[in-house]
Amino acid sequence: MKKKSLLTLLILFVVPSVIYASEPSIVLKPQSPNEQQMTNRQKQFAMGHIGVALYPDFSFGATYGQVDVYGWYANIMTDFGFRFSSDAKADENGAINGEYPFYTGKKRTSYFALTGGGVVRTEIPSYRIPIFLMAGIGYGNRTVRYEMADGDWATWKSKSSPRSGLHWELQAMTDYNDMAFSIGVSSVTNFKQSNFFELKLGFGYFL
Repeated sequence: MKKKSLLTLLILFVVPSVIYASEPSIVLKPQSPNEQQMTNRQKQFAMGHIGVALYPDFSFGATYGQVDVYGWYANIMTDFGFRFSSDAKADENGAINGEYPFYTGKKRTSYFALTGGGVVRTEIPSYRIPIFLMAGIGYGNRTVRYEMADGDWATWKSKSSPRSGLHWELQAMTDYNDMAFSIGVSSVTNFKQSNFFELKLGFGYFL
């Protein structure tokens, strides 16, 4: 009886253990960086933007790009004031050739910026929310004009508003149910005058 009991115990415990050990393990192991990149599909995104400066001035634009772990994007911004030349040139105080004309108080701005850059994907670990960090450089042009009494416009040379130069921007974008939201800051810099800064907000979709 003792031999039969021992044999029964061996069958009940040893045999299942051997079968379990011979089966493939179901323990999940961390993915390598290469495996993670293979599981991320290339995604395209498109967004509309609104920019707000302190004056306040407003601009509008659009962004298109592609990203998985790394990617790229291109952006254009404008205030639709497509006038980049003027007959009169005024200094920072409004004087033209040393004389001060009468100004009506009407103001116009012309702003245009074209930027391209890179995208890097990361995420907030606790919430697994994807965050896309974006940085780009390009060309920007911004002019400020005031109307004179004779109906002509004068372009002011402003210390706080460089006319043209390097345009750079930094943005952070997130993906929520294939909807894209972004916030960032951009600037026109020509290294001779103060920078022109603008806050940018964006909304769009991952395609």
